[in-house]
Amino acid sequence: MKPSPKRVIFFDIRNTLGVVDRQGHLIAFKPSSEQLLKAVKEKIGATIAVITNVPPGVDARAMLAEAGLLQYIDPNGVISTEDPDIKAANTKKPEAKVYELAAKRMGAKVEHCIYVGENLIEQLGAWYAGMSMGTKLFPPGGDFMRDLFGRSTVTEKSSGRLTELMLEEEHMVGKRIVVAAVKLQAKLAAIPPDDLAAAQAAIAPLLAPLNRLVWLTLHFIDPYHHRKEEEVLLPFALIHGYKPADLAWMLSEHEQGRQYFRAMQASLTRVQDGNLAAIAELSDVMKAFTMLYKNHAIKEDDDVFKKIGDLLTDEDDSLMVGMMQRIGPADVTVYYDMIAAMEKEILP
Repeated sequence: MKPSPKRVIFFDIRNTLGVVDRQGHLIAFKPSSEQLLKAVKEKIGATIAVITNVPPGVDARAMLAEAGLLQYIDPNGVISTEDPDIKAANTKKPEAKVYELAAKRMGAKVEHCIYVGENLIEQLGAWYAGMSMGTKLFPPGGDFMRDLFGRSTVTEKSSGRLTELMLEEEHMVGKRIVVAAVKLQAKLAAIPPDDLAAAQAAIAPLLAPLNRLVWLTLHFIDPYHHRKEEEVLLPFALIHGYKPADLAWMLSEHEQGRQYFRAMQASLTRVQDGNLAAIAELSDVMKAFTMLYKNHAIKEDDDVFKKIGDLLTDEDDSLMVGMMQRIGPADVTVYYDMIAAMEKEILP
């Protein structure tokens, strides 16, 4: 009996399996990417590989390992533009040659391979090379079969629930915003209050990152992160017997944060209108904002998320993840790009 030909399913990485929030760092889509790769490997039985364009010096294998996805990829299946044979051929997606070389690397005929990605031009490049093509929707969601989530490792500070992981990952995003705010506040505090010319010169390069900071507080932290906690996490805590009084501090601090966001916006508006006396006010509000959110995130991560997660069932965890995904944002990449631009603008 003639053996079946080797078949390989190649995946793109960026915006297909996750978001690259900064060079060389992948945040996998939760939970879709791992569930998708696991199903392809275990239920379909296919060999999984990736084809990715990366900047010089970036290790695609390390990116996948850090994101927890490398375990599903064939040992020889991480094909990137940093690989010697791909660099020697001077090729990258969507050029047909890179797909041909990838199939050869995997010991498969190109016509026995499928390329899956969210980028149409890259899919067409694969098709032109002779592969079949499939679409992984971006933003992800609803495009694969889901199983109930079991608990991962349970520790003193972690319930092992996916809802906890998702919220804590958003806290990591929030930490980047707060760190930027700390640096900006220090620059504001150093502006001489009695020297108009010096103040004008010092504030000018800070206006762009300050506006980005205010935008991120009003359009990312509040409508997405706060909302997920208030509309999903806390109601399920109450369902499982949490006392409203034990959650009141979270709601109070969220409202306090909203007051700070609006105060920062108002102060910044006055500064941009030429009222340099408002610089000190903006600095004070930003300092209060950073102090609040440093402590707020730590208490949630190490205490509240763990306690609520321990009460949840697998069914609840899956339901909550779906609800949080619907809250959004649909395309998180724009927020990472805004943060990266802000960080770049406040470099010395």
